[in-house]
Amino acid sequence: MTLEQMQFASVVVMVLLTLKLLMLRIKDNESVLIRAKVLMIGGTTLIGLQFLLQLILGWRMMGVTQGVMLNMALFIPASWLLSLTILVLQRHGRLNLWDKWVGGLTWVLTTGLMAIAVWKGGESLPCDTPELRMAEKIGSGFYVAMQSYYLIRHFTNLGNMQVEMDNYYDRDMSRYLHWMRLSILILMVLAIIVPFVIFASKILMLSASFLAYLGIPYFVDSFCYYVKSTMPAKVLAAEKNAEEDNKTPAHTFSEEKLQRVDKAVEEWMAREGHLKSGILLPIAAAEMGIPKYLLSAWLSQKGMKFNPWLAYLRVEEAKRQLKEHPDWSNDTIAQRCGFSDRTTLQRTFKEKTGMTPTQFIQENQ
Repeated sequence: MTLEQMQFASVVVMVLLTLKLLMLRIKDNESVLIRAKVLMIGGTTLIGLQFLLQLILGWRMMGVTQGVMLNMALFIPASWLLSLTILVLQRHGRLNLWDKWVGGLTWVLTTGLMAIAVWKGGESLPCDTPELRMAEKIGSGFYVAMQSYYLIRHFTNLGNMQVEMDNYYDRDMSRYLHWMRLSILILMVLAIIVPFVIFASKILMLSASFLAYLGIPYFVDSFCYYVKSTMPAKVLAAEKNAEEDNKTPAHTFSEEKLQRVDKAVEEWMAREGHLKSGILLPIAAAEMGIPKYLLSAWLSQKGMKFNPWLAYLRVEEAKRQLKEHPDWSNDTIAQRCGFSDRTTLQRTFKEKTGMTPTQFIQENQ
């Protein structure tokens, strides 16, 4: 594949992805999801524009430095917008000042340096000068710093989201955020390789472009699937639950209150409340007859989260039933022990015991 063919193919891919985003319908016109969609459209449009201008102007053919200048002028804001897309979803639109403008500041500094370098070099814009090469290398450093900031924010927020969902839902929801984790890793890879690749030879550029062809479409397709799913609403519900708990003053248990919660939990378990599938923390607290914040504080004091705690209790019950009824199917055990399905039972059982239900039966016969 020639460089021109690669650039043309990149333009086509970006146009198709942008059209897909434009046709994406947001349920109930949810403002945060619309905002994320607009940001992603901006990112894919800038990436496509960058390849289109490279193809039309032919600066990459003139020399590496001229092409790099165009790469950085458009790829930095594109990366900024794609990073903001994830942050908007993670924080439900509530971004701090640094989140919003680190990318813009990086772009202003980089383009300003390149403009000064062109002016000091005294040559026409497409000419290669030592000043321009130095400005672009410094700008690459700014780009890496920008992406490092966003990556730290992404992983921190993702960890917080996981904690919030573990403290609200009765099952592991992390697999529904797997696309976000992979998308963050894609941005991380781009942050590592882009500053080197844009200065590199044709062969290395083509190899990196192939990675981009795989990564960016996955990013866009996964975003579309996520937006159309029920996960944004579920994430928001878990976040609101965490906010309510945070508004409650730190709770110190007296011996009397500790015994009250212990008794409520024991009675709830005796009624097999923990074996109901799809139960939420507020519902569990209501069934126990105690305030939600009290159950959250009790779990926190014991160093546990709602989902892992229930998973442990359900696995223990599954172990008991497997010993008593080794002939029962995994579907039956899953239904009786509060697991959503057989696959969830098998995965959770393996995580907690290190063996499958079948292996457990064989060891206990």
